[in-house]
Amino acid sequence: VAELKRMAEAHLGREIRYAVVTVPGHFNGVQRSSLVMEAAQWRGGFRTAKLVDEQVAAAAGYRLHEKRGDRKVILVFHLGGRTCHATKFRFKDGSGHLLDEHHDAYLGGDDFTGRVVDYFVELIEEKHHRDIRGDEGTLRKLRAECENIYEELTRAKFEELNRDLMERGMEIVETVVMEGAPTS
Repeated sequence: VAELKRMAEAHLGREIRYAVVTVPGHFNGVQRSSLVMEAAQWRGGFRTAKLVDEQVAAAAGYRLHEKRGDRKVILVFHLGGRTCHATKFRFKDGSGHLLDEHHDAYLGGDDFTGRVVDYFVELIEEKHHRDIRGDEGTLRKLRAECENIYEELTRAKFEELNRDLMERGMEIVETVVMEGAPTS
């Protein structure tokens, strides 16, 4: 953390005393308090100015509060490697105010990648008569190199492979949009 502070100060040309810390939107009050206490113990010399949900920070990073206007409702959908989140909030006087959120701790980009890998495993078996399911090293390599394999994977095929996963993601979005605080 101290090195990060030095780099930021060198880039900005001035001392930095406070830091904004982003937290996953699904953290509860106890987890947030623990993070504040942990941040207070960092040796970098920062003091935590504010905790901000990652989704609010992402929207602020894209300046959506400036582009869309104050008091407009913003929906952020995040499909990470292992989790999926939908967050609805409103910027008011420069601060993000949470309206509703929903997450699925068991849905993420890794699930989509797994489906594509499974498809290629079946394709390899069909084309080369070799079942690689029991070869962990080959499966790891296939997973890492999946994007470099030359084989047509149409959007229709991708959607077919992942339809149920996409439906789960859309359910999260619909839950947040339709429930929670009013959007007007």
